[in-house]
Amino acid sequence: MKLVKNFKGLKKWAKTLFVAMLTICIIFTTTGVGTLYAEADTDGYPTYESYWSTQPSVINPGGVTYDGQEHQLFSLGANRTPYPADLIFHYGYGYEYSTDGVNYSTEGSVSQTAVGTYYLKVTVWYTKINDDNTEGERVELSEVYTNSINAISIETMTMSLTPSSPITYTLDAATTAANTGSYYTLSGLDLGTHYTVSGPDLSSPPVPGDYTVTLTGIGNYTGTLTGTVRVPDVTILFDNSSTQNSSYTNSVTLSVDNYTISYTPDGTYNSSITYTELGTHSFDLYCKASDGTVIKKTVSNLTIESSIPVKYDGSTTKASSYTNKVDITADGYTVGTSSSGPFSTTYTHTTVGAGQVITLYFRNSSTGTVTPVTINDLTIVKADATNGTSTGKITVDTYSSDKLALTTDVVYLTREPKLIQIEASNSAGVSKIEYATATDIYYTISDIEGAVTDGKMKWKNYDGSSCPTIPLNQASYIYARITDANGGYTYLSTGQVIHDNVAPTVSSVSLNKSSSSSSSTSTDNVLVISGSDEVSGVESFYMTYAEKTNNMTTPSAETIISTGQKVEVAVRDGKLVAANANLSGLYSDKTYVFYVVAKDKAGNISAVSQTETKGQGASSSAVSGNSVNKDGSSSGLAAAPNGIAGSGTGNTNAKQTTNASKKTAKAETEEPVAEATGLDREIIRTPYISDATGNTKIGLEATGGWDKIKSEVEKAQDGTTVYIEMSGLSTVPASFFSTLKGKNVTARLEMSDDVEWIIDGANVVTSSGADIDMGVKVGSMNIPNDLLYSVTGSYPHKEIELQHNGALGFDATLRFPIGTNYENKKAYLYYYDTDKKELLLMQSSSISSSGIAEFDFDHASDYTIVIRPDEMLVGTGTTVNAGTAEAEALTAEGSSVTLAEAGSVSTPSTFAVTDMVGQKASVRIWLFAVAIISAALCGFILFMPGFKLQESYDEDDD
Repeated sequence: MKLVKNFKGLKKWAKTLFVAMLTICIIFTTTGVGTLYAEADTDGYPTYESYWSTQPSVINPGGVTYDGQEHQLFSLGANRTPYPADLIFHYGYGYEYSTDGVNYSTEGSVSQTAVGTYYLKVTVWYTKINDDNTEGERVELSEVYTNSINAISIETMTMSLTPSSPITYTLDAATTAANTGSYYTLSGLDLGTHYTVSGPDLSSPPVPGDYTVTLTGIGNYTGTLTGTVRVPDVTILFDNSSTQNSSYTNSVTLSVDNYTISYTPDGTYNSSITYTELGTHSFDLYCKASDGTVIKKTVSNLTIESSIPVKYDGSTTKASSYTNKVDITADGYTVGTSSSGPFSTTYTHTTVGAGQVITLYFRNSSTGTVTPVTINDLTIVKADATNGTSTGKITVDTYSSDKLALTTDVVYLTREPKLIQIEASNSAGVSKIEYATATDIYYTISDIEGAVTDGKMKWKNYDGSSCPTIPLNQASYIYARITDANGGYTYLSTGQVIHDNVAPTVSSVSLNKSSSSSSSTSTDNVLVISGSDEVSGVESFYMTYAEKTNNMTTPSAETIISTGQKVEVAVRDGKLVAANANLSGLYSDKTYVFYVVAKDKAGNISAVSQTETKGQGASSSAVSGNSVNKDGSSSGLAAAPNGIAGSGTGNTNAKQTTNASKKTAKAETEEPVAEATGLDREIIRTPYISDATGNTKIGLEATGGWDKIKSEVEKAQDGTTVYIEMSGLSTVPASFFSTLKGKNVTARLEMSDDVEWIIDGANVVTSSGADIDMGVKVGSMNIPNDLLYSVTGSYPHKEIELQHNGALGFDATLRFPIGTNYENKKAYLYYYDTDKKELLLMQSSSISSSGIAEFDFDHASDYTIVIRPDEMLVGTGTTVNAGTAEAEALTAEGSSVTLAEAGSVSTPSTFAVTDMVGQKASVRIWLFAVAIISAALCGFILFMPGFKLQESYDEDDD
């Protein structure tokens, strides 16, 4: 019976403990906000929290995203729990607001509109009652709540176009933007207030190419949007041929399919132009499509040779201008202004004017045959361009002119405002001085006055008391007209004067392997820089670089210019320029940071352009101690391929002697194209067929450009494999896929970073009609780290992004270089679903002895490749939680890991009570667990059948 009584006592103990533990659980799980502490403070008086039955609370913890609307940030508590009079003599409460957490005001609202953090301070006042019932200490307790309205990222928005000119552009699939500068808009936002724009100015007809523009949020908006403006290329036809001859006799007809053309952007456009100017010329053509698109295309080194040996003042070379007259002759011919004569040995042209076009007829003195010859751009100026008696001078700082300058040379350049000063003198008196500025040069008085009549410029009075300044950011000519007391005029002009205060830009910086470097050396890299300047032109670049370390500091532009390397401009194409610098001692396993600035001819300096890149040589561990001289130069190293970034072979003319299905190395005795330097190729970027089976032509000269490539593919025999060196480019035109479609021809696209695409023409059954960017960005870092780590674990991986967005429209095989040190291991390809935030295993591939893995694609997106030494351990279709063992972290094909699962990998040892029951304090999880376990144990003791039996024994004893 004693044992039974002990059980009876245990039962009473269990009841007590059960009630206590259950109470703790209820407190944890049911107490509302503000009742976390039910006990009084240490001196017996209530705490702030216990004073309220309903405290204020934060609505949408973490804040709301800015949308211009008013949002309620706090919910105000209204109920107070009164306390006995012996504790509280008097009580009250109040709300105060603040935007900085320091200065509070009773004015304000729980609803806010603007971006920022808002503070709500709630204060409780009461007076303690002393033991002798007298009024004691006045107590003030406060609690501060915070919430915010957060800036919205413009990355969630879409760029749109509101063009204010007839120029439109075609973009890649990555963006909907279609112009630059103020032409880019974000719906409902204001340029300069909500976002800024950086990028090239394409408001004038641009040259074909890709241009990048970036929109950056400011004020209530954050983030950036970047778009690529693609100005499509056009092909100029010379007498209906896409190939330009070295020379033409008398004339050549220029045209562009589906475009009309003109010599000036605002001129008359025709379907074709017959060019007849004798000599060798380079000039711009403006090509307009039916939708109004205008593209500038340069014609270079066009040579027109006359069948008639025309001479100008005895010279076969025509001068830019002649004074008063020019004598035109031809040996063995007489000349006239009509096909029927009369003819004489000399034709003297005396008409004053610039850019005249005349047609003369030359008769062969032996045969009598008459041949017409058109002479273009003939300029005659007067010896004395004045009919007045005054003299004068136009002065701009250190430059001055006392006549019609008649030159297009830049005679003065400044980045600071400079005054235009005009002096005049005449013994009979000067009645008036006038001036005008224009962007065009006029050679004669009639041309100058004609420009005024046409409204191209306007005479303004010059009084000398408030001198005008050079027009800003344009190349200008200054004209002056001095009127003497007798009504005579004297005309003066200058050459080009430029006031340029616009900084140049650095468009791109890339590191390529030199055409003279070996694949095994760390030396001889070529840094290729491109940039532009809108007004005076880029004078040179300045560069410095260092191996990447932690906490690197970007040097100022002035420091780079004073201590860095000057890189001279090597190629100019209008406003665009390019330059290259040869570098030594760069290793492929080291990352280098390059800092580049551009300086224009006026002295303006660009912002610092910062680029990180790996060296193009061997790894530092692979280079022997005597491979590089102490001065950094290479020592006895073999020649390497060309300097094009991502190019395959450097030999552009060699061809295999067999029809092997795979490309072999070129013979060392075959010579590369000597004329194309690394810089030239970097700028030209011309794809070509580097190798092929069968009778297909190869080499840059024979197959350079997509038109020639398509022609070879069209003619290729069945079973032919064509290797296309992309020369650092990545976009393949839709017309190529149309040509390849359905043919028994395999195209292998040799991309950057030794990536290769294999496309079987038989698999191309449809053509989308759009160009496709086949670029593969290695190390894209688009997949969230937590999700990525949950899959890769400790195994190596390579994250890639296919530049095209969406379906390719055909099946293509990607040959990806993993590395020879992973030979015979397995590579697993995971697709990143951006909507579901999960990784889906798509394929696996054995890594070859050459370190290559192959994967099939019909869709472009973000992927990661995981390398493992063994097969998967998890069955097909299994979904693996990211917190499971590392061996299970890699799932079989078709299974996935979500971002939510990835987030469960790391489990904190402590957490806030608010995470469980909305409370405001933090406790350790084991406190709650102990209460639950204890309550369960007591319940077990209390209600188990054995204890009920003991209870019946007790009753029997009684």
